[in-house]
Amino acid sequence: MLQLDYETRGFVYQSNQGHYCRYLDSEEEKCDFRVVNSKFIKEYKKGHHPLITNVKNVKMTKQSHSILIEFHFRDGGTRYAKVLLEPPPKMEALDTP
Repeated sequence: MLQLDYETRGFVYQSNQGHYCRYLDSEEEKCDFRVVNSKFIKEYKKGHHPLITNVKNVKMTKQSHSILIEFHFRDGGTRYAKVLLEPPPKMEALDTP
């Protein structure tokens, strides 16, 4: 799920329905996360970037500071992920001793 946190950096959360989540970039262009052809994808600027494969469907629930994603896989398995609405800063921006 670190990949999902990474993929949302630079975007601002806008909304979610049960089956997809929408973020906006600095120019207010949409970036959607959803399932297409058994793949959980990031759809941005007419491009599709597959993140997780063999996904039957997802259920996304907004919580106070995160989105809980329930993945249902084609093999019958279920997995959960939590993505922060405001991801942490990139590592190179942190002050280190």
